Amino acid sequence: MKKLAVALLASSGLWLAQLAPVSAAGNSPDIVTPVAPATCTQLTGTSGPCYIVMSVMSVRTASRVSPNGSDPCGSLHTTWKFNSLFYTYATVYMNAGWCWDGSNASQNWGPQCYVQTGVGEGSDQNSCSWTSGNNQWQLSDSSNFDLWRWVTPWYKHYGWIHQFMRGNGTWNVTMCFDNNC
Repeated sequence: MKKLAVALLASSGLWLAQLAPVSAAGNSPDIVTPVAPATCTQLTGTSGPCYIVMSVMSVRTASRVSPNGSDPCGSLHTTWKFNSLFYTYATVYMNAGWCWDGSNASQNWGPQCYVQTGVGEGSDQNSCSWTSGNNQWQLSDSSNFDLWRWVTPWYKHYGWIHQFMRGNGTWNVTMCFDNNC
């Protein structure tokens, strides 16, 4: 049975989203939320409107041979897009794979993180790494990034994505964007 809980906080330009917990196979519904007008103007040079679309795809992959026989494995593919009505200014990607045995989760591959920006936009991928140990109840990985316009590269908007993968095959993703993170 799949369980899905979605929480959003949008105040003073801070954007935070969380999906939790979800089974190891399946897609989350896209979460669409508006961006504060001042942030939209600073990042796009237009009056907006702008919005962020977050989506997470979970894929069940081939099992891995283990001392217990065969442990199931999966991967998370998180996509975060900063859009106006007709244009995508930036897309942030984060992917990682993990295996589980019912009690512990273990790293299988990744994480892989990168940011794609449109013309006139810039970004920095500040970090991309596993942020917890291996072979324990919950693994986590993190991507920290920033977005900026080429005409104002000193005015950066920061964001992060955290993926959590558990020993029972469930997962959740949290994200935050803007200078308040």
